[in-house]
Amino acid sequence: MWGDALMVSVSTTPGGLGSVYLPRGEWYEFYRGSQRISYGETYPVQVRRNESSLFVRGGNMIFKQDCAMTAVNSKNTFIDIIIALDESDNYTATGELYLDDHTKKSTEKKENYHRLVNFTVYRKENDVSIKI
Repeated sequence: MWGDALMVSVSTTPGGLGSVYLPRGEWYEFYRGSQRISYGETYPVQVRRNESSLFVRGGNMIFKQDCAMTAVNSKNTFIDIIIALDESDNYTATGELYLDDHTKKSTEKKENYHRLVNFTVYRKENDVSIKI
């Protein structure tokens, strides 16, 4: 378990067969998007070569960004948002994204060099809204 949102499992067997324990809740396979409702059980998984088995807990938002050679260059790449809705909580999800200016060595909060952005996704009738 990595934080409260991600479950990582690595297969060491030929063919990528393995298993993963998923705590109780709603989980989504990161690479395929398929949903699993877990009652705190171990599930079989098949992992592709050079890939780990990665699950996102429903109700969370994960932010990912393509790699760049430097932090300064990374500010020119897109940030993708993976939203894993929690159906049992009226299709909601929350997440935080830390952004800085890519130039200061210290992460102290001074003179607006960085921001912590909070996101909330919620459903109202047939619409989904994102609050930043």
